[in-house]
Amino acid sequence: MKSIFFRRAFSHVSVRHVAVVMACLLFFSAMGYTQQADPPQEERKAGDRMVLTIKDVKYAFRWCPPGTFMMGSPEDEGGMEPDEMGKLYEKQHRVTLTRGFWILETEVTQAMWASVMGANTSNFKGPNLPVEMVSWNDCQDFIKKLNASLAGTPDAPAGFKFSLPTEAQWEYACRAGTNTAYHFGDTLNNDQANFGNSIFEKPLRGTSEVGSYPANAWGLHDMHGNVFEWCLDSFAVYPDHAATDPIQPFPTGRELLRGETACVLRGGSWITIAWGCRSANRAHQDPSERNKHNFIGFRLAMICEALADKEKKNE
Repeated sequence: MKSIFFRRAFSHVSVRHVAVVMACLLFFSAMGYTQQADPPQEERKAGDRMVLTIKDVKYAFRWCPPGTFMMGSPEDEGGMEPDEMGKLYEKQHRVTLTRGFWILETEVTQAMWASVMGANTSNFKGPNLPVEMVSWNDCQDFIKKLNASLAGTPDAPAGFKFSLPTEAQWEYACRAGTNTAYHFGDTLNNDQANFGNSIFEKPLRGTSEVGSYPANAWGLHDMHGNVFEWCLDSFAVYPDHAATDPIQPFPTGRELLRGETACVLRGGSWITIAWGCRSANRAHQDPSERNKHNFIGFRLAMICEALADKEKKNE
């Protein structure tokens, strides 16, 4: 009976029809139109790469899986004497991130910024240089506009949206499984990053093109030096206990207008000494500050919407 059914069902399909269908499938596959399902989070591996094209500009992201790590630093890290400020603001504690996230392979470039915002106010000009002289507030405007384009973006992962990374996400991504002062080890040299000491060895007097220096184990470039990177959190003392998906409430409304809070900066910059580029090093700045700092930029993350909802509750 089964063979009779198939003979009747497909008796009208000629060899020519089959040949045409197969030719179309081969054409679309060759042109890159084959639709592939986004793998479940548990099947993704650390450092898996995803490229999105938005407004004709490519954004390369790397996957950071859920995990637990030690956030902060030992009191004597970096070869410097421990001080009270270091003990207070870099206090080591265990952090668990329950959700994986995507993070941009490099800092946001001027080409990315200009394609969305229409203007480039960076001091050092170049499409592949990191955007700088942008405030935390400016980054939020950029992200809002980028999220508005996300629905129509081919291959965008379902259930994710653009955001600044939380401070915990940033350090977790930077470390990429390491527990040393830098993801390269306990020292940093000028072949590994664009940081302040480079002015004595190379004619660098500003930012370098993104991706010019070696990546960490998860494929992320420039996590040390080049430009400081804004994080989502406001600056605060770390807790005395382990934390899960931590985020410090970020500034809104009157706090922003009155400058009553500061947001976190990570990674160091082209004018920062090596110690200030450590994985655990923390800096902060007024979220509205823009015009004086040609060493502050940012890096995009793509976080799951469930985590984004948690972040909104902190507003």
